[in-house]
Amino acid sequence: MGTETEIKLALQDTSPEQIKQAAFFKQYQSTLVGTKPLINIYFDTSAGDLHQHKMALRIRQLADGQLIQTLKTRGNSVAGLSSRQEWEWPIQEKKLDITLLNEVWPQSLAADVKEQLVPVFETNFERTTWLVEWHHDKTVATVELALDQGFVIAGSKREPINELELELKTGDKTALINLAGLLQKQFSLQPYDLSKAERGYQLLEAAADL
Repeated sequence: MGTETEIKLALQDTSPEQIKQAAFFKQYQSTLVGTKPLINIYFDTSAGDLHQHKMALRIRQLADGQLIQTLKTRGNSVAGLSSRQEWEWPIQEKKLDITLLNEVWPQSLAADVKEQLVPVFETNFERTTWLVEWHHDKTVATVELALDQGFVIAGSKREPINELELELKTGDKTALINLAGLLQKQFSLQPYDLSKAERGYQLLEAAADL
């Protein structure tokens, strides 16, 4: 189990190309990791049991074909800064391994709920990633910047994804706040509290109303 601490910023009047070509990356010690597609399938019951318990379960297919099963709690999110628990497992097939959930399954959810999990929506996007070493007050933090471009898809409905995520890898979360503030001065970016999973559930509800 790990704790994910990140700030999400939605692109407004700033284009993804402006972010990619920003002088910011030359001014600060940063490394371009690369760009890769990420295909994500989210699972829940037809009644939305996981969503009701503030959990998100997905299978992510990486560019090299590797498959990762991930369970996340919703955690706390204020002004774009979120902190939540997550568990990840490599899997061999593009289907849920419910046995991996046994040790982390909440007591408030019946065990047979695992047998009712089905695909409910997708988030498919391209991610460009940089690693930034942020120096502040004699401390150093490593922050991953991820520019995501793609779509949330539920049934016949889809919404665009255009956002910048700052995830703390090492150091204090103050680095995230300072770095996000700097980026907001340079670009048109808005702190955004909704995760991609939460957006998927909203779109799922909208699709059901059609």
